Amino acid sequence: MFKKIVILIIFIFIFCFNLIAQQNNENLKISRSFQGINLGIQRTEFEKIAKEKNITIQGELEVYFNQPDKSVVATIFPPYFRKILFFFYRDTLSMIIFFFESKYISVYEEYSRLYSKYGTPIVNQKQFIWEDSQTLLILEKDPFIVKLIDKELFNSLAETEQNIENIIQQSMDNSLDTL
Repeated sequence: MFKKIVILIIFIFIFCFNLIAQQNNENLKISRSFQGINLGIQRTEFEKIAKEKNITIQGELEVYFNQPDKSVVATIFPPYFRKILFFFYRDTLSMIIFFFESKYISVYEEYSRLYSKYGTPIVNQKQFIWEDSQTLLILEKDPFIVKLIDKELFNSLAETEQNIENIIQQSMDNSLDTL
């Protein structure tokens, strides 16, 4: 009888802990800004702010050769960041990736800062993930980077690509039916 009561108390404790953690995550609001550059702004606005803040733009990376609606702008922001990449989709800022300079800040220090600000993350082997309704924040250990992602644009892009795949598959199915 005593063991059953102890087990029941443990289950209640775990349930309450999970409920509190879930409520904390629901109230979480991740910052969507860096030096006045907010996720979701237009590229012209980004360039204006970067100029005002004296952020050195190294240039545009050609990582999406056949996709003109996607572009990546590389900047430098010493001493704490080796590089910062700004990803644009249809001229809207959808993701920022910060490449840290590990001689100035460690993964542990950045994790501690994010933990104190946003609480307990979702953890997997290489990443710590915080998210709210609009934003995804990912700390990766190797390489030491932080990704700040606009979930709305990210989800709509994934949804658009899925819709395109469905249309292509349906077209192929229809064309095979006519043979």
